[in-house]
Amino acid sequence: MRKTSKQYLFLFVSKFQTRMLFNQVFVRGLQISRIGATITKTRFWATVRALARG
Repeated sequence: MRKTSKQYLFLFVSKFQTRMLFNQVFVRGLQISRIGATITKTRFWATVRALARG
């Protein structure tokens, strides 16, 4: 059975949407990990300063 042009278009759009969704999730994950790294660094340096003060 041969696929119609609408079916090919649907497959293309579906794959494109999946790729876009994956990219958005990936970028958001990177942003969240950067925020987490910033918080961790901030806590680390706060701890170091507190220990240095004695």
